[in-house]
Amino acid sequence: NLDRNRLSFSSSYEKAIPSSDVIFVCVGTPPLPDGSYDPKFVFSALESVAKNLKKYAVVVIKSTVPPSIGPSLKKIMDKNTSVSYDLASVPEFLREGSAVRDAFHPDRIVIGASSDKAKTILLKVHEKLPGERIIGDMLSAQLVKYAANAFLATKISFINLC
Repeated sequence: NLDRNRLSFSSSYEKAIPSSDVIFVCVGTPPLPDGSYDPKFVFSALESVAKNLKKYAVVVIKSTVPPSIGPSLKKIMDKNTSVSYDLASVPEFLREGSAVRDAFHPDRIVIGASSDKAKTILLKVHEKLPGERIIGDMLSAQLVKYAANAFLATKISFINLC
């Protein structure tokens, strides 16, 4: 992929965003001292993406975010760009200690987007990966991620009781 110029790396939004068709926002979502979610890294990354968007793109949130965040994300995009875009959510399901394997061999790929165009593009991006496809809107995709996290916490709680 590097040899064929299909993959490149940059820390510059100005270089990377204008030519991109699909943009993945993959930033940390650390908890605040009270345990609530801190959206500042997601918001900051999204603002930088929006300011550098020059053509239609699908902007994909990979970070774990609350299901209710969609309107806030759209507001940031609309405030910082007049370019057409679609927001989507494709949450990750990586296990500690096997993240690389899980990334290349997922048991499911959850795609949440509001337009058929974005869903089609994201299905194409993920077509060579195995796993069941679960397609819905952004809210549903984020709810699936939260449900999976809650189930994992429940399993760990029961394991610790034994």
